[in-house]
Amino acid sequence: MPRYYKSKRDANDGTLLAYGERCGFVMVRVGEPCDFFVGVAGLWFPVEIKNPDGKDQLSDAQKDFRKLCIARGLPPPMIWRTTADIDEAWRRLSAVSGASAATHNGAPALA
Repeated sequence: MPRYYKSKRDANDGTLLAYGERCGFVMVRVGEPCDFFVGVAGLWFPVEIKNPDGKDQLSDAQKDFRKLCIARGLPPPMIWRTTADIDEAWRRLSAVSGASAATHNGAPALA
């Protein structure tokens, strides 16, 4: 079993947390092995926040967690760098849940 350590927060963490909540996601901070577990429309998934410049890399613990998820047939953590990534997650989850994604910023349509 991988060891997990207290993680530092990325500079855009607060912005993406606020945007995700405004879009209707339930954002539960976990720290490691991912930053959040995010829930919407009866689905939960892990999310890792990374800075938008793309220079930061996954830690060894995060890589181990991704491998474990994939090996067990679970979705690996989504990586969110910008609000556009959150919008894309909303579109993908709308397709999976069969719900409408017509509105989501402030008025969730995925219920």
